[in-house]
Amino acid sequence: MMAPDSRLPSLGTASMPLPDVAPAGRARSVGPVSRLLVTLALTAGCSVDSPTSTRAPSPPSFAKAPAGPTVTSTNPSYAHRGDTQVSVHVFGSGFAAGANAQWSLGADTTSVTTSSTTLVSSTELVAVITVSGTAPLALYNVSVTNRDGKKGVGAELFAVTTATVVGPGTIGGDVIVNEISDQGNVVGYFDAAGPFVSNGNMIISLGSTGQAWGVSPSGDVVVGRDQAPVAWVRQSSGSYVKENLPVAISDGGGAMHAAAGPNGTLVVGGYQLAPVTKNSPGSQPVAWTRSGGTWSSPTAYTRGGTTGTGWGMSATGKMMGKGSLADGTTPWGVWDSPSTFIPLTAPYLQTMNQAATIVVGVLPAGGPGLWYRNATGQWNPTAMALPTGSPTCTTGSAQDINDDGVIVGYACDKAAVWRVDASKSPPVIVSGPLYLIGLGGNGVNAGSRADAVTSTYPYVVAGGAMSGGHRLLVKWTVQ
Repeated sequence: MMAPDSRLPSLGTASMPLPDVAPAGRARSVGPVSRLLVTLALTAGCSVDSPTSTRAPSPPSFAKAPAGPTVTSTNPSYAHRGDTQVSVHVFGSGFAAGANAQWSLGADTTSVTTSSTTLVSSTELVAVITVSGTAPLALYNVSVTNRDGKKGVGAELFAVTTATVVGPGTIGGDVIVNEISDQGNVVGYFDAAGPFVSNGNMIISLGSTGQAWGVSPSGDVVVGRDQAPVAWVRQSSGSYVKENLPVAISDGGGAMHAAAGPNGTLVVGGYQLAPVTKNSPGSQPVAWTRSGGTWSSPTAYTRGGTTGTGWGMSATGKMMGKGSLADGTTPWGVWDSPSTFIPLTAPYLQTMNQAATIVVGVLPAGGPGLWYRNATGQWNPTAMALPTGSPTCTTGSAQDINDDGVIVGYACDKAAVWRVDASKSPPVIVSGPLYLIGLGGNGVNAGSRADAVTSTYPYVVAGGAMSGGHRLLVKWTVQ
């Protein structure tokens, strides 16, 4: 047996010469020995006429082809219908010279068009876009295609919206919107800056403490609480001066909602602290009237127990809020008069229309809903759910309603609008939900809220939309 490193015995041409090469044009005959050499050469992996090559074979290549671009975000992340020559910074990776950015909504690539794309780096480019005046209000994909044809897509990354940021959007923290006047004055508070009222595109601070909850239809009087029921009254200079409302106990309470009353008066609902026993005050639902610059003493609304909070207010003196019964329960409901409280089954109520026929809030099982008067004028004991468009979405709240039946709120973590025919009992849902586009896509649109709506068409909706980690004060126009 041969040793493992032995070579095959030589079959060189010296012991058995190969036939001479045939003249050109003739086939060379191949004898038996030649055929054997060919067979052995093929078996050994080498050629017949030359020694085995010592060059190492090229290894197979496992290197990945260059990756295509990715698109992760834009700044700004939104635009409005009719905007032209908007410079949008597009961020991602893998951008190369000659890259082109494109906006699309399904197969539609004409609603938002790109006039130029400039490469800044492999992770940033600047696209100049124009938004059609009829562009759908929606979340658009943003894609980048390199010159080699490789393409990256950022899904629903950019918003075409009617949302406009009021002023800087925040003067400290997240906005909480409570009401809007017929003139478009928004009131509320910032969780890190205190109460505010807006005037046009300005945010006016009302101080570093307290909360603004209601506003007169004209926007001249803002009501709220700052250790007690207070009002901020607009002066001829445009500034607001704080006034304390008359109360039984000066420490505690709040003015929560304002409505236009008869003969030019202003009716305000809220609560004060009032004695229950000598040393134990409780909260008492009350209403005030302002006439000619003077506040009336508070009118007390009944409470069967020791607490109560007035919330929404109608021009006729009907008030919505949280009462208390003799059995110790504290249900939400409606005072049809100062002495008549009708409890409703609800974990939370927000407000009611000025006709005092519909109340909106949160359903017992969660989600936005409404309560209504039946054909006899009595409150129907069963709430009506507002649709969310998704069987799995059971969260949200109806926040406000006007007398045209426009309801605003939020569902599925997005601002929403519904419309009902309030002239019928039960009310008929005419449309909705219309989800309002916020200040960006790709998750940025989540967390928006619609909290208040004006009473006349075209309706202005006030609320908050997420941007830069904060909920900013915004307005939408709904037509």
